[in-house]
Amino acid sequence: MKSVGVLIISLAPVFGIGNLARGATAENAAPLYEQAFAALPTTPADIEVYDNWQSARVNANTLGLAQRCQQCRLLLHQAALAPKCDWGWDFKKGPALKIPELNRIRPLGKAATLWIRLSFDQKHESEAVQSVEDLANLGRRLAAAPLVITGLNGRALESEATYVTAAYLQTLTPASLQQLQSSFETLPPNPPLPESLQKEQAVIIDLLFQAVAKGGNDPLYADLPKQPGEASKAVFACQDLYAESVRIASLSPDKAAQAMSPFKAKLASAPVICQKMTVADPSHLAMAEAHHREDIALFEAAITVVQKGRAALQSTSDPVGGGPFGYREIRDGFELLSKLTDRGEAVTIQVGPEAFR
Repeated sequence: MKSVGVLIISLAPVFGIGNLARGATAENAAPLYEQAFAALPTTPADIEVYDNWQSARVNANTLGLAQRCQQCRLLLHQAALAPKCDWGWDFKKGPALKIPELNRIRPLGKAATLWIRLSFDQKHESEAVQSVEDLANLGRRLAAAPLVITGLNGRALESEATYVTAAYLQTLTPASLQQLQSSFETLPPNPPLPESLQKEQAVIIDLLFQAVAKGGNDPLYADLPKQPGEASKAVFACQDLYAESVRIASLSPDKAAQAMSPFKAKLASAPVICQKMTVADPSHLAMAEAHHREDIALFEAAITVVQKGRAALQSTSDPVGGGPFGYREIRDGFELLSKLTDRGEAVTIQVGPEAFR
């Protein structure tokens, strides 16, 4: 990753920690997040840079984009200071619930990852660390909603924050390392994805039974059998499949994968409404849950190694299989390896600039 040193002085006010928002704290973060979405520059050229934040060159264009993102960045920080976050989503709507915020959160997350990288690169460490915390906070708040889709997107935001930060851990002061460690330890826990799936499916079952009571005329459930008796049987079949999908999502990734063959056969022979309303691959959720646990554990272990040296790795524990994480040296840094494999490759974290080469 190439740094453009001559721009540090000229753009220092853009990255300075003093620019972070001050003043009264709002009670609800959601309206501030909405303002942050609206403030984000989103020309096609901007989106392309966000999408390629990892490989984008650090030059006048990217630093200029970071400058144009500053208002968005301040709003994201203000939102993080709010004590609660109520998006106003009516979860009782089930599949009819629309969450337009997701389409706006994704580019915001990538933009935040870009400006975190640029802040670290331009030696504005305090602001970079604060933005890491703000992005992780948004991820946890998003994942707190009892929905699988928000749980997955929230975890993705947090993983992006840890990935970009890991590349710079060796350059940080002891105070910043301690701040990062403390902030991740004190984040509210993510509700397990199987728990979100169970709550989401309970709402769907209630709505399906309501549709049966109405005679199956609800357009959202047009695939229910027309006979009330058969319609009720179909709903009970959905209920049975939902319970099985939650069970599979709660398993370890390897056991979840093994359970998929009979689950798919059962789903294929179920009523059409079940096929349309059931998560087709709950083993994906089992892997997503395990992968996220590994991401956070790897990040915390990487901080420990930077603070105390490689020998301290023996005090860490891999959530998959126990024991310490694996270690290997890479150019200008090191890599920690988990016992978890995803699509045939070990889940890892790279510390040092190799991640951006």
